[in-house]
Amino acid sequence: MEDRNARGETIHQEMRRKAAQPNPFNRPAPRIPCGTHRYEVIHGKAPRGWGLWMFCIAGASYGYTGSFTEARREAAKFARLHNVPTIEVMP
Repeated sequence: MEDRNARGETIHQEMRRKAAQPNPFNRPAPRIPCGTHRYEVIHGKAPRGWGLWMFCIAGASYGYTGSFTEARREAAKFARLHNVPTIEVMP
């Protein structure tokens, strides 16, 4: 038997309801800066294009296959989820 809150919802139902609610402060999610210095020093240019992109997030590696823009967006979501303030593109 699943636990239910005061509204009679399961934990999953409550999470879905809260996720569907608008942001009470009407602010976008905080921007996570993405460092590219090491990549630029090694490759001599800014990161861009399609491929396997690796990011250093709190000392751990996070990989994503796709465009750099998509990869940076997904890495930022991952960093936000784990309360990490910055990410770095790995060379």
